[in-house]
Parts: sequence; C-alpha cells; structure tokens
Amino acid sequence: MIHYYTQPIFINNPRWDPVTSTSSAYISWVHDITSSSTGIIRSPISELRRSNAEGASSGQTAGRMATASAKKFGRFNMTLLKGLVDIPYACAEGFRAVPKLYGEVVKDHGDVKDWSSGFEVAGLNFAHGMVDGVTGLWTKPYQEGKTDGALGVAKGVGKGLLGFGSKVASASLGLVAYPGQGICKSIRHAANSHTRRNIKSLKMKEGQLLVRFVSEADVLTVLNGFKRRQEERVRPT
Repeated sequence: MIHYYTQPIFINNPRWDPVTSTSSAYISWVHDITSSSTGIIRSPISELRRSNAEGASSGQTAGRMATASAKKFGRFNMTLLKGLVDIPYACAEGFRAVPKLYGEVVKDHGDVKDWSSGFEVAGLNFAHGMVDGVTGLWTKPYQEGKTDGALGVAKGVGKGLLGFGSKVASASLGLVAYPGQGICKSIRHAANSHTRRNIKSLKMKEGQLLVRFVSEADVLTVLNGFKRRQEERVRPT
C-alpha cells in the first residue's frame, strides 16, 4: 500500500519594514521567554497539587515535579535560542520589504523549509540584494529622470540610496538569518518524526479498513477523479 502525503502549507508572516518586523519579533520573544520561565515554577506546583489529589507517594510526587520542571526548562532554552534566530530573520525580511514602500517589486526567493532551502534563499537574497542595491544608485535616478526631469533625478537618488541601504542590510543579515531559520525548522522536523510515523501508521490502518468496505468501482472512481485533477493542474491555461 502506498502512502500519499498531503501537500504541506507554509505560513509566512508578511513584513513591511525593519522597525515593525524587529519590534514584533522581539515582543513575541519576550512573551515566550516570560511564559517559559514562569512555567518552570508553575508546572511543578501543578504536579504537586495533582499528586496530592491522587494520593501519590512522596517519591512519585518528587519525580513528577522534577520531570515537569525539566520539560519547562528545556522549553525555556529552546525559546531563548529560537529568539536569537527569529529576530535577525524578521529584521532581514523587514529590510528586504522596504522597496515595496516606494512601489518596487521585491523578488521572491521562495520559502525557507529546511536547512538546505535556508542556505539557498540566503545565497539568492545576498546576490540579488548586493547587485540590485549597487546598480540602483545609478538606474533609479536615470529611470526617474526620464519621466520627471530634474525632480525625478532627485527622487531617483533618494530611492537609490534607500534601496542600497535596505538591500545591502537584508543581504548581510540574511547570510545568518535564513540558514538559521532553516536549521531550526530541520531540528523541529526531526523532533516531530515520532508523531509523523504514528500518523502514517494510523492512516495505513485506516486505508486497509476502508478497503474492506469499499467496492472496486468506488476506488476506480476516486483514482480517475484524482488523475483528472492532476491533469487539470499541469495543463497550460
């Protein structure tokens, strides 16, 4: 029996500028740090109350309290390290989005899904950011000057300088931020491998159970419908 994976959904938080992006990431990090640190104390107390209500022995109670505290302490460390990645990542994305403020189309380098895509996005962002940032110092005044004359040249100089600063900053930060984000996602993916295996096993069991109650005609109808949808997706419009 073949196991078909559902198409994953990647949710990206859109960034508009480096100020709001960095501040929001920092506030979120402080909130998570506070929640994790208070949990180191709160969780053992909750376990103590639960153990007393269940009439557990002192040894069981101590073990539960130590386990709960250790889990929260591990989460605190992970939250601390994650913030050191999320904040530079948000700042790099914010600088990358600055040209949108004056109407320029920002290049899409793809999603950061794992460590390999993180390094790939970092390389593309660095190459395009440095090239576009430097060449914009000359191309922007020329393009604006063709339409608005001297006033356009002044506007182009401003856009070129702003684009140079934001693109070079994003390119530099991205060399660390994007690979770091990808590495974190790879670690999270590896940590959740047990859950994915359980889901796969249950889905296979569900499929075997359904086979017993579904006729061959119903199966062919579903498969033919699936093939038609695939052909419609790849068919040129």
